[in-house]
Amino acid sequence: FQSGEEWSGLELEYDRKNEDQWEELDIVPQLKGLGVGLVCCQKVIGQGVRARLEREGVTVVERLGTAGHDRLVRMTGATSVSSIHYKLKSSDLGCLDLLEKTEIKNKKYIRLDNKDSGQVSLNVGSLGEDQAEELEDVIKKALAGLVDLVTQKEPKVLPGGGCLESVLALQLTENPKLQKALLKLALVPANLNIAETFVDLKHGHLWAAEEDSHCVCGLTENSAILLLVPALEIYTNSLPSKEVEPIKLLPNREQFVVDCFSVKKDSILLAIETAENLSNIGMILTC
Repeated sequence: FQSGEEWSGLELEYDRKNEDQWEELDIVPQLKGLGVGLVCCQKVIGQGVRARLEREGVTVVERLGTAGHDRLVRMTGATSVSSIHYKLKSSDLGCLDLLEKTEIKNKKYIRLDNKDSGQVSLNVGSLGEDQAEELEDVIKKALAGLVDLVTQKEPKVLPGGGCLESVLALQLTENPKLQKALLKLALVPANLNIAETFVDLKHGHLWAAEEDSHCVCGLTENSAILLLVPALEIYTNSLPSKEVEPIKLLPNREQFVVDCFSVKKDSILLAIETAENLSNIGMILTC
């Protein structure tokens, strides 16, 4: 059930006095007749309703919230219903392969699974609510990029981990302000110190240390033909502009850090649009 609509009038414990109400609503016979074993609600289910359902052998899960409700609908394929007066049909029901109760660190959970749903659960630990929100945002962006890649007809990726920014910075010495901004951005993903970071003059990729076996994104490997220079030299604009060579052969590694081309392009376009909108503001009031 999507919301608490129509449940508010049934906040009484089930007894013979309320039996006529149940006969009028006829919701429990519907559920029993259709073989329903699990009822979930986005908000709160009245105590009387919950007790009756549990007595009939129906597992009740409430307070799912908007996010939990949406995930469960996608997982089960069920139809979201907003009123107990709705006439249920077999086509409205969803299905699950697994429903089990478990306890982790004195907290009770219900594990739901459907092997054909396409849903995947990620358990990520965090130090607190603020860190959890940040992790959730990062994971959502990563998943959005992955979905974008697998749904493209001709997927394209860019070096990640700050290597793309260093490649651009190496070729933009004629614009020192932009070059410095790009180098600062390149250091952010891996939390690097510019005084200890190097740039490959052949491909333009970023290196966390001169003795590392590969660059930050992993697309280039250390070899005798590579010339690594301190990123600080590029930041101080002491090197001439240089055209980098594309990577023609990927190293024999399983893990790379890459960015989805379309997602990166949309981010850049959004940043440009935001900057243009800000520059067109005739007056900025400060308090």
